[in-house]
Amino acid sequence: MNFFQKIKFANKISKKIKAVKTYLNSTDIDDELKEILISLKLDIQKLLAKVPEAKAFLADLSDIVK
Repeated sequence: MNFFQKIKFANKISKKIKAVKTYLNSTDIDDELKEILISLKLDIQKLLAKVPEAKAFLADLSDIVK
C-alpha cells in the first residue's frame, strides 16, 4: 500500500469514526454496547502491541472509544 492509499484509508476510517461517535452521543448506550466497546478497546490495545507503527492512529481511535 503506497503513501496516498494509506492517507485515503485513514481519512475514510476517520469519517466513519466521527459518524459513529455522533450516533453514540445522540442515543443511550445499553449494557451490550458497553461490552462491545470494552472489547474493541482491548483489541485495539492488542493491535498496538503487534503494530507499533500505527500507534498514533490507534491511540486516537482508542480515545474515541473511551
